[in-house]
Amino acid sequence: MMTCPAHQLEDVLEFLCARGCIRSDISSCYDFRTSEDLFRYREPEAVAPATGFFGTVFPAVRRSSQLSKFGLAAIKVKDATTQYFQVKHELLMLCSVQGNPSIIGFHGTFKSNHPMAGDVYYLATDWYELDVSWLISESGKVPEYRATEIISDVIQALHHLDSCGICHRDVKPENIRLADTWKAVLVEFSSAAYVVDDSRLAEVVGSPGYMPPETQLGRCAGIPGDVFAAGIVLFFMLAGQISFGEPDASSLRVMELDDELDCSLIAFCSAACQRLVKQMTRRRCQARSTPKELLASDMVTAAAIAKRNASSEPL
Repeated sequence: MMTCPAHQLEDVLEFLCARGCIRSDISSCYDFRTSEDLFRYREPEAVAPATGFFGTVFPAVRRSSQLSKFGLAAIKVKDATTQYFQVKHELLMLCSVQGNPSIIGFHGTFKSNHPMAGDVYYLATDWYELDVSWLISESGKVPEYRATEIISDVIQALHHLDSCGICHRDVKPENIRLADTWKAVLVEFSSAAYVVDDSRLAEVVGSPGYMPPETQLGRCAGIPGDVFAAGIVLFFMLAGQISFGEPDASSLRVMELDDELDCSLIAFCSAACQRLVKQMTRRRCQARSTPKELLASDMVTAAAIAKRNASSEPL
């Protein structure tokens, strides 16, 4: 049993909720107009068909609290009857990776019974409206300085995951969100897994255009697979197109003869930038740079320093 002053109750509940406790009072924490509005948009949308994850994410206004630093939150809705184990796993992953600014902030899980939908889980995280996919569609090719700044944030996120013993397994433009200061944040941890969980790592998940060759060979892909995917995202930002031609093209098919990615489409970039792409996307996972090594590289270090020193224009 624990006690706290009445005026601190909400903050204590929010603190516990963000660390894995499940609450039942979502309506007192987030503003929805009516429950009908909440479920009007609850159309199951495949996130990773290979593993059966389904969910809808939409924004909600967070009620005032000392621990609530942002006005909007992203609420992922999942069916409690059919998706209990998926919710439990994603909750575990989100709680395990908190504490890094390049990782999506998690605010808690709620459960309630709705007369139309039945038992429902809600996972609340920070809300970011835009992502790298939007950036590429708007600009075609992302300037080298901006692309390396974004990927330096992603590498920081991967380094943090590595220290937690967790790999993301679905790094792609849609899962790299952008704050209004150009800060990149890695989101969507429904496919994440502990690096020692061989049975889960053996599952084929992710998006074909970003899957490392070892995944397509049926081998376990951990953090090196995330590094590969991040390297493909960097290539995509620089070239304005996926490195293998089509979003669902196989990296294994294209790289079956060469250990390094063909960087002719980004020949206009600096030699250091092309070298960074190659270090991240080598065919053999043992030859790829680790997140720690990448953070120490001149290119990533320079991008991180430039981002800290610059008064970046808003999105």
